[in-house]
Amino acid sequence: MSALQSKIEYLAALSKAAPFLTGNYKEELQNRLPGKSENRIKNARAGLVRDQEVLTVLLEIAERERVERRNKALKELELTSQSLIESAAA
Repeated sequence: MSALQSKIEYLAALSKAAPFLTGNYKEELQNRLPGKSENRIKNARAGLVRDQEVLTVLLEIAERERVERRNKALKELELTSQSLIESAAA
């Protein structure tokens, strides 16, 4: 794999995670990677350097957030559906 292709894949993975990263993910990232310098983590998040360990943790955090959002939306949909059913029955 070429360096350019590797960089593109890294940036694509970062962009996949970005929509699901909440405001407190930076603190969690630092806590989960205590051996990494804050500057290294910041540069890896920005795509300036490729760090698979940082990327892996970012993807895990993003996936957890995505699942939480999905479950919340499903619960809201369920409550709305139940309310509509009850309204129609009344």
